[in-house]
Amino acid sequence: MSSSTPPHREDFNSLERLKPKPSESAAASESDGAQATAIDPTVRQLLWIASYYLQAVATGRTAFLTLQRQQQPVGTTEVGTSWIIGRNAACAIVLPYASISRLHAAIGYCPQHGFYVLDLGSKNGTYVNRHRLALLRKQFLQDGDTVTLSTIAILVMLSGWKQAETAASSLAPTAEVD
Repeated sequence: MSSSTPPHREDFNSLERLKPKPSESAAASESDGAQATAIDPTVRQLLWIASYYLQAVATGRTAFLTLQRQQQPVGTTEVGTSWIIGRNAACAIVLPYASISRLHAAIGYCPQHGFYVLDLGSKNGTYVNRHRLALLRKQFLQDGDTVTLSTIAILVMLSGWKQAETAASSLAPTAEVD
């Protein structure tokens, strides 16, 4: 989903973290010939847990998602606050499997509470850590949670939202006491 308001400076600063780092790229080139990104070292250590990895990055009041399958980037969403996952080509994250519903689930971001997932009425279900979600019920995510859409496991890695929450609370007006 795209926003009608222009991105904030912190949005671009967070995007900078995903650019290739020369030191990691050199190390990766020597070991496996692939160019590394900021999240590759984590992904390499976690390959046995899930076939997909979702890096959810908070950038202040908005966020973006990066999806990887094993060590190959699948895509990065636009900066926003909610994204649809499904088989439909119009989804922000497309998973082209017959067991995935056209509009399977949504991932959202709330600066005060973090990232969440909800099931959009999928036939084969959405699960967080093996617990099936009720229809349209938000389940807030923790770093390291496994979201399963039908039989497709996605390991979730969170970045930046606690900093965004702290920054938002420090900018909030304080109540005056008489």
